[in-house]
Amino acid sequence: MNTNILKLAAILLCLAGSFACKQNETDSNNIPFIDYSSAGIDCKWEIINDNEVIVINSQSEMDEYVTFYPEDEPKIDFNKSTLLLAKVCAQYGIDSVSKNLLEIESKYILDVTIVLTYANVAENRRIFMVTNKLKHQNVELKVNIIRN
Repeated sequence: MNTNILKLAAILLCLAGSFACKQNETDSNNIPFIDYSSAGIDCKWEIINDNEVIVINSQSEMDEYVTFYPEDEPKIDFNKSTLLLAKVCAQYGIDSVSKNLLEIESKYILDVTIVLTYANVAENRRIFMVTNKLKHQNVELKVNIIRN
């Protein structure tokens, strides 16, 4: 009798664990984007605070933060797209930067991973990415730093 109860409890725990894993997978959703960060676009950036993300939904908002040379200005349809600008900083040299945009519950997370070099100089990178129109302005920047 006790072994049957233990077997049943083990099965229920496995099912509960499986459901919890599937629930987490559906709660987060990767959002596709076009990354212009290192596309060689020549522009002048206005001041953006370190480790801050700016959500832009119109040409006039973009003009407040970035001034392009005419041949380098990307064509963004703000009726269908949102532009995200960010500046990430590190206390050492940056070897690489990878980005993911996630939707989790009622917010977006711009998840940035920075891989450092041994260069003893502070460095920053600007992020310029376009995605489908976001449903809301709630975007959180999460910066992960990895020492190589």
